[in-house]
Amino acid sequence: MIDTFDPIIHADLNFTEVLCTHFLNMIDSPRNPLLQKQLERNAGFLTTIPILHNLFVSRNDILDMQWVEKNASATGNIKWDGIVFVVGNKTVTPIFVELSGGISFNSTDKKEIDDEKKLVEQFIKLLKIQKAEGVEMPCQYYVRYFDMILYFESLTYFDDYYVKRTHFAVSCPSTCSKLIEFVSKIP
Repeated sequence: MIDTFDPIIHADLNFTEVLCTHFLNMIDSPRNPLLQKQLERNAGFLTTIPILHNLFVSRNDILDMQWVEKNASATGNIKWDGIVFVVGNKTVTPIFVELSGGISFNSTDKKEIDDEKKLVEQFIKLLKIQKAEGVEMPCQYYVRYFDMILYFESLTYFDDYYVKRTHFAVSCPSTCSKLIEFVSKIP
C-alpha cells in the first residue's frame, strides 16, 4: 500500500521543515541576524511571525493573522503588534500578539512588565464584557515575545478570579544547538 503525503495531516512535518530552513539560513549566514542587535519589529519578522504563520497555516481558512499596529474592535484604539481574527468576523479575536523588545535591544524587565500589564488590563476588560454577555468561563489567548522566547498564554475569568496560565514557552533558536533543542520540542 502506498502512503500519500497530505500537507494538512502532516502539518507538523511541514512546520519543522520550513522553520528549520528559515532559522538555519540565518544561523548559517555570514552575520547571523539572530545574534545581532535588532529592534522590536525586525525581531518579530525574524522570529515570532514566521513561527506563528507556519504554526497556523493549515488553519488559515479559519484564522486570519494581521501584523504591526493593528486594532481590534474589542479593544478600541489600542494598537497591537499582531492579532489573529476569525475569517469572516473581525470582531472575534482569539489571539493577540505582543512583542516586548527586540534582540539585545530594549529587552529589559521593565519593558516586559509594562507590556504584560497592558495586555492583562485590556484582557480583564474583555473578559468582564464576555462574562456580562453570558459566557460561562471567558478566556483570552495571547502570545508574548520577550528576549528570544515566545510565551503562549491565556487569561481566564473563573468565578471572581483571573487566572493567568502559560501553556508553553519556546525559545527562538539562534545557534545550531538551540535549533536542535527547538526541533526536539515539536510534537
